[in-house]
Amino acid sequence: EEFEGLWRYLRAQGGVIADSPGGMARSTAQWTGFDESLCRTVVGLDVFRERGLIALEGDRETLNVRVLPRGGKVDLEESPILIRLHAWARA
Repeated sequence: EEFEGLWRYLRAQGGVIADSPGGMARSTAQWTGFDESLCRTVVGLDVFRERGLIALEGDRETLNVRVLPRGGKVDLEESPILIRLHAWARA
């Protein structure tokens, strides 16, 4: 649900955002009503980038996020990042 909220937030902002990672986490939390954490936001952005949903550039100060045009749904559970995190959590 949190990744879905982050995705909807990105799209609602016109698909282009420049903000600090912490600012993006706070804005997403306010917009979605979820308890959004910095870590969850950064992982979500990395998963979206990995799956070809966004272009992501920047550093610790400012992230530039651009939603990429894509047809159809993408299974986030196939993300190598999420696969590794799930395996780590089970260990």
